[in-house]
Amino acid sequence: MSDLLRTEMDKPDSPWAHEIKAKLPFGVLVSSELSTAVLQAWYSRLPQGHTNTYLLDGFPRDIEQAGDFAEKLGSAKATISLMCAPNVLSERLQKRARMDDDPNIAKDRYKGHVGATVPAIDHLKEIGTHVVEVSSEEEGEEGWQIFQDALLTLLKA
Repeated sequence: MSDLLRTEMDKPDSPWAHEIKAKLPFGVLVSSELSTAVLQAWYSRLPQGHTNTYLLDGFPRDIEQAGDFAEKLGSAKATISLMCAPNVLSERLQKRARMDDDPNIAKDRYKGHVGATVPAIDHLKEIGTHVVEVSSEEEGEEGWQIFQDALLTLLKA
């Protein structure tokens, strides 16, 4: 999702660029309405006859986004929830070195994640979305294989 937002942020004619520029670089989440609108715009640009199976990284981040998505784009059939300890995330962010990966911003983002995303995952489970929880602490080929196995499990469901 953040890649879509970054792309939209860099478009000079985007109606959402200003809000995205004011928040995303500082680790502040954009509104649910904006996230869903960007997804709708992306979805509308897909060629006719496209598949209806997509992997949206980092979405939904909260219950409101899950509701907006279901209302405007349809309900999610499945979700992969990647779980990782804060210290592992911090080490990875230091290697990545993006503007919004500042340690203090990252700490706040993690707190926000726990406070918003965990209830969203619980909500998705309650409404019948197939949720696979996967450890994302392993790196390299091992981590990739674990993720692929989870994805295949969902695609077969």
